Amino acid sequence: MRRPLDVPQHQRWRHSSTNGGRLLVLLDPDSQADIEDLLRQWGVEAGRGVLVDLQDRLAQGDLTALMVRTFTEHEITQDFTFAVLFPVSRHLSFHEETGKDWDFVPLARTSPQSWAETNLQGRVVSFSAKEDVQGPLPLAAALTPKKPLEEGKRRAALVVVGNSSFASNAYINFPGNTDFLLHALGWLAEERELISITPKEPAFRPFIPNPVQERILLYVQVLFLPSLTFLWGFTVWRKRRRL
Repeated sequence: MRRPLDVPQHQRWRHSSTNGGRLLVLLDPDSQADIEDLLRQWGVEAGRGVLVDLQDRLAQGDLTALMVRTFTEHEITQDFTFAVLFPVSRHLSFHEETGKDWDFVPLARTSPQSWAETNLQGRVVSFSAKEDVQGPLPLAAALTPKKPLEEGKRRAALVVVGNSSFASNAYINFPGNTDFLLHALGWLAEERELISITPKEPAFRPFIPNPVQERILLYVQVLFLPSLTFLWGFTVWRKRRRL
C-alpha cells in the first residue's frame, strides 16, 4: 500500500488545490525547479527566454531590469501608485483548454515595446519574429477555481510570478515591490485588511525615470539649462558693453 508521502508532488498539490489550498510560485528564467507538470494542471506555462522592455525598464540601464507599470484591476493590485521592479523575468502563458476550470487573471504586464528574448547574449539584443515572443506579456497572475464555492469550504487560490528577485533583500525596499508582495500574501491568506490598509509613506522614495523621462532630463539638464545660462550671460555682457 502506498504511503501518503510516496504520492508524487504534483498529485499532492492537485489534491491541495481542489481542497482550498493556497500557493505562491516565484519562478526565474532558466530555473532548475522541475515544476512544469505542477503548473500545467492549472493551464499555466512559464515561457522561455528573458523579458526585455524598451519602454518600462530601469532608465537606460539593463534592458531586463523591468519597471512594470501596467496592472490589471484586482484585489492584489488595487490602489497601486508605484511601479514594481522585476529584474530578469520570464512571461506566463495560459492554456484555456487545460485550465478550463480556473480563472486566470494577469496581474502585471510588460509594455507593447517588450518581448521575450530567447537568445540573450551580452547587452545587444534585437527582436526576432521567428524566435522571440512579442509583448505585451503577463509576468504575474492570480488563479481561482471557476466552480462555485461550496458552503463551509475554503476557495483555492494561486499566485504565479515569473521572477523571485523582486522579493529578495536587494529589491524589496522598492515601494512597489513591498506593496505587491504584501498584497499577494494577504490575498492568498484571505487577510483582506492587509490589502486594504494604506501603506505608510516610505522613508526612501527614489525617483526612477523611465527611458523617456531620462531623455527629457538629459535634454533639460545638459542642453536647455546650459544654453539658457549662456544666452542670459551673453545678453548681460552685450548690455554692459553698450553702457
